[in-house]
Amino acid sequence: MQRIFLFLTIVGFLGACGGGGDGGGNSGITVDLCSSEGINCPAAPSASNTGRFIDAPVQGLSYQTTPGNLSGTTDGNGSFRYNPGDTVTFKVGQVVLGRATGAATITPITLGGAGATAMTPSVVNIASFLQSLDQNAGKSSTIIIPSAAQTVLADTANSWLVTNLNADFAQGATSAHFVRDLNNVVALIPGTNIVSALAAQTAMVASLTANNIPVSSTSANTATTIASTGQLMDAPVQGVTYSTPTLSGVTDSQGTFQYHTGEPVSFSVGQVFLGSTTGASVVTPISLGGPGATSATASAINIATFLQSLDQNKGGVSSIVIPSSVASALTTSNPVLGAHVSALNASNNLSSVSTVMPHIVSSVSSLYPNGATSVSASSAQNAMIANLTAGNVSLTYARPTFSSVNSGTYSGTYASVANSTGSSHDSGTWTMTINAYGDVSATLVSGGTGGSSTSATGYVDASSNVYISSGSLYKYFGTLRPNSTFPSGTISGSLNDGTDTITIEGDISGNFSTTSVATVATGISSANGTNVTACGTTPVGTGCVTVANCTDGANLMQGGLPSGYTITSLAIASKVNATCMVTATATSATATFTLTGTP
Repeated sequence: MQRIFLFLTIVGFLGACGGGGDGGGNSGITVDLCSSEGINCPAAPSASNTGRFIDAPVQGLSYQTTPGNLSGTTDGNGSFRYNPGDTVTFKVGQVVLGRATGAATITPITLGGAGATAMTPSVVNIASFLQSLDQNAGKSSTIIIPSAAQTVLADTANSWLVTNLNADFAQGATSAHFVRDLNNVVALIPGTNIVSALAAQTAMVASLTANNIPVSSTSANTATTIASTGQLMDAPVQGVTYSTPTLSGVTDSQGTFQYHTGEPVSFSVGQVFLGSTTGASVVTPISLGGPGATSATASAINIATFLQSLDQNKGGVSSIVIPSSVASALTTSNPVLGAHVSALNASNNLSSVSTVMPHIVSSVSSLYPNGATSVSASSAQNAMIANLTAGNVSLTYARPTFSSVNSGTYSGTYASVANSTGSSHDSGTWTMTINAYGDVSATLVSGGTGGSSTSATGYVDASSNVYISSGSLYKYFGTLRPNSTFPSGTISGSLNDGTDTITIEGDISGNFSTTSVATVATGISSANGTNVTACGTTPVGTGCVTVANCTDGANLMQGGLPSGYTITSLAIASKVNATCMVTATATSATATFTLTGTP
């Protein structure tokens, strides 16, 4: 008690001495009572800084700092607190958007990391996520994340979705994966709607500019300038997810989607894939049916049947609306619908739609205000024709013009080419002629099993993927490669050290030595043991094969190798076309070669 009494007495004395008067006396005296009395007084708190999170200012975003251990929720100005040097983590529920060093202003671009711009996919994903959750729906200058979003994304029942979203933001998910997950989020939070990648990107740049926040010169303005708008039509279809290599989103009430010229656009509802085609001002079920499709083509009718059966308007108005809750239910992981979704995707062009859709419609009917009704194929076809005719849209496939870089003549050995009657050639050497519109005319040069036809037709898309007709379907043929992709030129010097090699893939022709088949075969045997099945591991393929089983082996052996080379490995280069690849290593001090050929 004496220590406490003394402490209080001194405080009282100092208070009496230091107060009032003319300011003289003891104003310069400092007494450190904590040190003199041995009292363990707490340290004065350090002052924290205030930063702002801005796409537009974002309210309702959780944050946590380390090592400063400050936490809270951003207010109407997007404000958060941090200590100098702190790392700030931003979250919605348990979904981590990203981390950045504390600063006066943090934006989605900041969370994108070093070198990020307004066009960086991870940045656009963050902007799209925040704007899609905005309870103001973009109608004010502030993005408000509703408390329902925090609850839904912290609920253990939705841990699968949280896991997906965390992976999306951490790994920079492809647009299609992110849109799928965002669609699931929006379905769980009333009053929210997906904001497309392009719309979110544009709004973010406009907001940052309005707040005098620098935006990289490589910004959304570039994408905005060159992006085109298309329309998904049967009647205009709302609620279909679309994705291109650079853009993604969900079609609106006009069926609107965004694409860049020449890009392929893929369409899906939940995890049901509808099809892909080159971006155009109007895309229809006929467009997704492929070249040669008409309003009578089965694939086009199947897509129309699927869309119309899920229409919450039941054809009663001039648009098809697919609720986001229905799209969210159509996943392979859904315990009720998963098998049906898998069946649709496993069938060619949704050919199982007639048997699967009644089950799907029955299962999702409760998600519609007035239930759902399965539409027959004939009804869907008639409605599609009426809708497209009313919209002055062609009832036949409208092929886009392809760059002339794709046109020309290509030849090579391919593993599975379907002929015009639907039979399949398991292998053979084909020559393809491709015009400027992407039409393919293929002629069998040699080989081929499983069919008697020596010709086939098809098309090549803007991504150089070749499809060959098989009855009413188009089978994937392979990816087109330019002519003369084999080594061409002269190599000379000391190549006998075993480190310089040439690689020959596919059928080859050109200047070769007159080495006999027997000699080359002996070379293989001696280089790889008793059989070529002991071949090397580069390139990695389906495994090693004997010459007799190698599609290209006979042609390679007949041609021989350039003088001074011997075969050191033989492997299948591709599971798709089963082409053989040979790696040859120089065995003489000086060797030259000239190879020409086609893939």
